Amino acid sequence: MSTQSPRGKVFSDVGWEKIQLKKRDWENKNKSGNRCTIKELSELTGLAENTVFKIIKRQKGVDKRSLIQFSMAFDFELSSNDYISSNLLNKLNDNWVFKKTNWEEQSHKISFFCGRTLELALLKKWLTEERCRVIILQGVVGIGKTALCVELIKQTEQNFEHIIWRSLKNPPSLENFIEDLLQTLLGCSTRKSNLAYNVSFSLLDLISYLRLHRCLLVLDGWDEMMEAGKICGVYLEKYGDYANLIRCLTETSHKSCLLLTTREKSQQIAFMEAENCPVRVLTINGLKESAALNLLLASDLVGTKAEYYKLIQKCFGHPLLLKIVSQKIRDVFDRQIFLFFQQEHIIVNDLTQLGSFHIERLSSLERDILFKLIAISRPVSFSELQQNISLLVSSHKLIDALESLLRRSILIKQWTLFTVHPIVHSCGTKTDPRNIK
Repeated sequence: MSTQSPRGKVFSDVGWEKIQLKKRDWENKNKSGNRCTIKELSELTGLAENTVFKIIKRQKGVDKRSLIQFSMAFDFELSSNDYISSNLLNKLNDNWVFKKTNWEEQSHKISFFCGRTLELALLKKWLTEERCRVIILQGVVGIGKTALCVELIKQTEQNFEHIIWRSLKNPPSLENFIEDLLQTLLGCSTRKSNLAYNVSFSLLDLISYLRLHRCLLVLDGWDEMMEAGKICGVYLEKYGDYANLIRCLTETSHKSCLLLTTREKSQQIAFMEAENCPVRVLTINGLKESAALNLLLASDLVGTKAEYYKLIQKCFGHPLLLKIVSQKIRDVFDRQIFLFFQQEHIIVNDLTQLGSFHIERLSSLERDILFKLIAISRPVSFSELQQNISLLVSSHKLIDALESLLRRSILIKQWTLFTVHPIVHSCGTKTDPRNIK
């Protein structure tokens, strides 16, 4: 007795991502963003509700004609890469479902998240629509880069087979780092005993895997590998070969994404960004007033609306500073905001601690420029700054130092004028530059 070959087809991972984007576009245009029900999808596609249910669930196959009909409803032309045998998909799922790593442990450290709607929308576009290979979240210490990463993953994790989160508080060598990634992804060691096997071979293994599987690699704290006291973005000698990782993941075609958080943008990233590579950089600023207010309201403080907004203004919408100050108001001032304002020097002390990290990492010329800008205390043009800096400093060196300060997130450019980030500015006004090591 002959057996009939299984006719069941489902959307492949690639096809499913494409049809989801098309479907969401249709829903945004025709249903104000509301999602279609099974019944509505049945009426729209002309397919039975049971067939639509199977297509959406991707667990039981349907005939190819049904997938085509479903796709046509959303103006999507199905190609051979967009569908697969349901049996084969189930086998693939069995192989990788256990490999999704426990990045969720990071989310337990984030007690409260609010705002960042525009930032999340842009990041999701880069991640799921433009399929960027490298995305960098940049901002001053405590601005909320890690929290934004966690929220982004919560909203996009269904797009990835694997999500790996690594903190770079104490970065390993590149060879050990790649070996750790491959160990996590493959479930076994790939290190060869052959002495000729080096980091280049490991990197090729990693790229090969990222071509076959949609992975999200999150590296939190990229600036830990940068050298202090020099122009921004110079790797410490022992971490210099991490530049090869960035280069390979940017220049080589693959289906995955590397997501970095950093307080300082490397020169390499700046060059790639300028060359229109598949690299995106998002600078994170303070929270908007509405989000900052929600953050304070969650702290259960007592005060008038005006006092809440004054506190937000004093803290520049900086999430970490708002949390630190809220804790002090609860613990010391019986939750009363007005009592805290009688001791405003406390905010200055907290600002100094936050800003000192950045100031201590500057080169001598960067410090000269920074404290000159703080002393002027208003937006300054390049020509005016040049007049206020020592004549021994060439235009070339001054430009390099300004670019470095911009890459550190502590200098803000508005048209042709430069100003200091408010957190660093407040710290600098209370800091004697002669005491900086």
